[in-house]
Amino acid sequence: MFGHILEVLGLVLTGGFAIRAELRLKTVREAKREVERRFALYMASQEFENLVAELQNVHSKVRALDWDSAHGAAIKVVNALGRARAPRVRLQKLLKPLERDNLDAAMNGVEQFIRALPLPNQLIQVPDADVQAMLSRCCRLAAVASEVGVRLRVESMVQPEDKK
Repeated sequence: MFGHILEVLGLVLTGGFAIRAELRLKTVREAKREVERRFALYMASQEFENLVAELQNVHSKVRALDWDSAHGAAIKVVNALGRARAPRVRLQKLLKPLERDNLDAAMNGVEQFIRALPLPNQLIQVPDADVQAMLSRCCRLAAVASEVGVRLRVESMVQPEDKK
């Protein structure tokens, strides 16, 4: 009888340890998932910060009417926007639908911007109205990218308890 009681007590203790270990494992998994989510937010915010820096470079080249450099810098913007807007599953989950729409519209604006740029080594006088349109497209995309980047950066720093 005493042996039977010890067996039952052993099963209860083993079950208790197993439950406790499972709870710890669940907590570790949740912590890992949260760290991965925050890292993804941080990396996405970095992509948008890089995009804004490239746009500032293009903006300064257009203002200086340095068309050869502006064309090369605009290609870098397209690449940076492609990285920031890449159809990565993780990034798509991080962006809000309105942000995705704004980035799509901004991408169209960049394409129009590049088409409006004079080709490198082409001596052409660009009307002031066209220059202003190019600058406004740069500013609009920079504003959208900056807004998204800041939101992602702030979200990467917010503790899960702070969200509730």
